[in-house]
Amino acid sequence: MTQKDQQRQKVYTAERSMYNETERFGSLEEVFEFYTRILKSKRFATQFPKTARRLVPEGGKAKYRENTRLYRDFAWRHHKVYGREKGLWLSYGRERGGSYYEHGRRRIQLSKNHFNKGVAVHELCHAIVEYDFLLAGKVAWHGPEFCHTYLYMTKKWIGQDAHDKLAASFRKHGVNYRLIGKAAKLSGAEGKLGIAA
Repeated sequence: MTQKDQQRQKVYTAERSMYNETERFGSLEEVFEFYTRILKSKRFATQFPKTARRLVPEGGKAKYRENTRLYRDFAWRHHKVYGREKGLWLSYGRERGGSYYEHGRRRIQLSKNHFNKGVAVHELCHAIVEYDFLLAGKVAWHGPEFCHTYLYMTKKWIGQDAHDKLAASFRKHGVNYRLIGKAAKLSGAEGKLGIAA
């Protein structure tokens, strides 16, 4: 991800309109169950095969475990993670902020105030961009590829109303989410990346 992340703040501002209206989770375990449903779905495996191969939870029962993958010393409380032996792991963030996808580590950290479907889908889209879009060229963390995928995943896993609200807010705040000019390049990659958002 070497392109400059020029529209990050615009995305953060635009998505706030949707977050307050998306379903909240009561625990990290519930968030994990939501991710597991997404990652194990046939549609997801077809659409984003590389992400599915890396993140589908497998091996043993989901539980809290010691984080044996590399992690940053300054990050808060993610020496303990929740998940199965392989695939996606989740960790707690600070009460305010502290939510992100740890690229290359197959871990998403969520703060309690971000236990909602909107933030969960946002963070998963970072993994999709890393694994399924990066080979198609240089991309930014919140670039058009991310935003296009975010709209698509919002529609499929949260609902049409949330999708429409997010798309309208993207337009209002000048967020570029269209893949015009890039679609041909992306559709030639593995999976079907020329998705309609």
